[in-house]
Amino acid sequence: MESSQATLEPKRLNEDAENEVWRGERNIRIVSSACSQVVPVTSLTNSVPSFGDRYVTERELGRGGMATVYLCTDTKFGRPVAIKLLHPDLAAAVGAERFHREIKIATGLTHPNILPAHDSGEAEGSLYYVMPYVTGESLRDRITRERQLPVDDTVKVITEVANALQYAHTHGIVHRDIKPENILLEAGVAVVADFGIARAITNAADAEALTQTGVSIGTPTYMSPEQAVGERGVDGRSDQYSLACVMFEMLTGQPPFVAGTLQGIIMKHVSEPPPLVTTVRPSVPDELEDVILRALEKVPADRFATIGDFATALGDVVKHTGTWSRRTATRTANLKATRRYVVPDAAPSRNRRVLIGALSAVAGVAVVMGGFFAAKALSGNAPVSDAARVREIAVMYFDDNSKGALVDVADGVTEGLIARLSDVPALRVRSRNGVLPFRGTGVGGDSIGRALGVGTVVLGEVETTPGGGRLAIRYYDVDSRSVVGRTSFDFDSAAALTAADSLAEEIAVFLRQRLGPEVRLRELRNQTRSTDAWMLTLRAGRRTREADSLVVAGASALALPTLAEADSLLSRAAQADPRWPTPHVQRSAVSLVRVEALRQDPAVMPAVIDSGIARATQAISLDPRNADAFEFRGKLHYAAFDLGIHANPDKNKQALANAEQDLSQAVRLNPNQAGAWDMLSNVHYWKPDLGLAAQAAREAYRSDAYLRSTRSILVRLFFAHYNQELWTEAMAWLNEFKHRFPNDALGPEGRLYMYRARFGEVNVDSAWLYAEQYVGLSPEIARPLAGRKSQMHVAGALANAGLADSARAVLLRARGDAAVDPNRELSAIEAAVRVMLGDKDVAVERLTHYLAANPNHRAGFASRTGWWWRGLQGYPPFESLIRGR
Repeated sequence: MESSQATLEPKRLNEDAENEVWRGERNIRIVSSACSQVVPVTSLTNSVPSFGDRYVTERELGRGGMATVYLCTDTKFGRPVAIKLLHPDLAAAVGAERFHREIKIATGLTHPNILPAHDSGEAEGSLYYVMPYVTGESLRDRITRERQLPVDDTVKVITEVANALQYAHTHGIVHRDIKPENILLEAGVAVVADFGIARAITNAADAEALTQTGVSIGTPTYMSPEQAVGERGVDGRSDQYSLACVMFEMLTGQPPFVAGTLQGIIMKHVSEPPPLVTTVRPSVPDELEDVILRALEKVPADRFATIGDFATALGDVVKHTGTWSRRTATRTANLKATRRYVVPDAAPSRNRRVLIGALSAVAGVAVVMGGFFAAKALSGNAPVSDAARVREIAVMYFDDNSKGALVDVADGVTEGLIARLSDVPALRVRSRNGVLPFRGTGVGGDSIGRALGVGTVVLGEVETTPGGGRLAIRYYDVDSRSVVGRTSFDFDSAAALTAADSLAEEIAVFLRQRLGPEVRLRELRNQTRSTDAWMLTLRAGRRTREADSLVVAGASALALPTLAEADSLLSRAAQADPRWPTPHVQRSAVSLVRVEALRQDPAVMPAVIDSGIARATQAISLDPRNADAFEFRGKLHYAAFDLGIHANPDKNKQALANAEQDLSQAVRLNPNQAGAWDMLSNVHYWKPDLGLAAQAAREAYRSDAYLRSTRSILVRLFFAHYNQELWTEAMAWLNEFKHRFPNDALGPEGRLYMYRARFGEVNVDSAWLYAEQYVGLSPEIARPLAGRKSQMHVAGALANAGLADSARAVLLRARGDAAVDPNRELSAIEAAVRVMLGDKDVAVERLTHYLAANPNHRAGFASRTGWWWRGLQGYPPFESLIRGR
């Protein structure tokens, strides 16, 4: 006994052990932070507690983070039961009266797919509750044994569990801890165990006292984003998310998100899109995958309204498609990534959404904090390794499992990946010669990592498939000794050598996107020792992103209360840790979103911008080398210039100078501050210095190590070259944008811009096709304006094709009023096309409309004029207009 316990330190085992006790097995799995092994129950011989005359204790079955579990006999009914005895510190935090009241509610659940709680009481100075002792196996056992379950079995189990949860939700009870260990399989029927227990604890306990115990409520691998950040008002949609995670694992053999740390797992739930089931298991119907991905949406409102609707959707898939693969040409609308559409500024109107792009610099701040379950880890007792370790990468030569058929692909992808990652300044990649000694040795990632002194090891293999080949990769975190990410790519072996190059690029993108949050997590982990500050900042980050989504959807009025809540949370975080600059930096981010939400209320803009600048300045006073703070302050100064909040032209000009000063300081402090380089490109554009604008955009692209700002940067690169009449370069960047973001509206609109630039031969039919694609890919809220803009762009193509009368007719048809086009963007586009047609007077008249809505842009015309206005230069009415005479 002594030797067995010595190998199980710490002695408190996690809750997975508790979930094994209902199955009547001789052995139970006990998992602690120190080990994972099967331990005979006979080796657990601690003293046996007394539960009074009603329950006679037979033996201890297991221990977990919340309770110790005993097999007992219920003398009243002569049946075996399992009793969970809470640990004393947890019982003290909960309180007896409230605990019994909540357990009583749980005992009222009567459903064929629910394993109820029978009773509760007090013993040994603590609290306990009683449940049936069930024979059979858990879903965890079956997944462990089979790894991937049949699709029809999966749908059946998940539907039964969903029905049980729907019943409980209608009675006001949310489970809060759905996972394979809590789903029992009795005679082919799924039964949900431990129902209402998490509710009993979270609802009954004093939050601060509970946090001090370090207890985990819920399991991080299956925890919804809202539960992960400690929101107490979670509803049934949280259970829906957890159940979708379980379903994902049943089909693929692994949960949707894995990481080397608890904080890392939560970060991925909060921030990363889930991988596709079909990547691992192509035979799963697309329609079924659509249902799972909707249930895995980050925002509860984007999931099914109820878990019953989730079950109904699963049933509809089976009824209409069966459970065999039925490949569809496209995904349903709910799967399309929502990408912010940025109004291009090739015409005088500026990028109206450029300020929101500023949030990328603190995206990591918003998502990497641990949740309420990780109180002890966040208190400083669980150190996280240095971020520099994650950036040290070794790409091992991929194994060839094709018996030589694809060995050239394996080598080509490996060497191509090493080259691409080596081009990223923030990463330190071991050379080809450095990893060659380990080729084909079978040495594990841990040993390789330590031998080469890296924190991340990339491993992979290629194999033949009926359709060609498949390359699977995984990346290994040396510090946590675990695989923290994996994916696979299929390719046509007939074009193997070409495939190697494109595969290396795809894998490089995948790795950079996945490594970014891990690096940010470790960078921020030791910046504060205040658990409260950490959690409040995380919750504020979620609120800020929710508000941003509302602004994009055109619901700015709804966004404002959410932003106020985010700001309040950050204020409390700053009080919890007065020396931590991050809450102040993120408050400046809140101000930027508020600027977008209040664009139609210019009277309040000065106060909003000044407040944001003050927050960033406060962060700089705490940390004069905080590049994020300088970046955000610079972006707020740019907002002041962009919006023309200063009536005095000299002050407006000074705002642009202040933006340049702060953004330049940000990139001096951190040459890889991609967001600052991106915005600095805007500043140079308006100085004007188009050469520096393009150079800053290229620096942004080079320094965007983790692809946080790729979309905004590629937009800038396209227009920076377009504005300089560097057509070939502009087209190359547009093609790169289309490759990275194939479903983004800017792709087809960019082609329409190129038609206006006289780049190549104009194909009018293609122009109309691009216009149709542009409208279809635009967010629904933007489509009324996009429809008219697309026609204006086509008019430019018609003008270039020599069809002047048709162009003029389209321009007249496409005009819109202030309700459709409050910023008069259509007037600016029409004016540019009128210049192409030689209609100078109409062009000046349309520009007059545009400048009436955007008076602060007049100075830009006076300081530099784009090539598209070249036909108006020297024309007296135009010169008078731009000089305000």
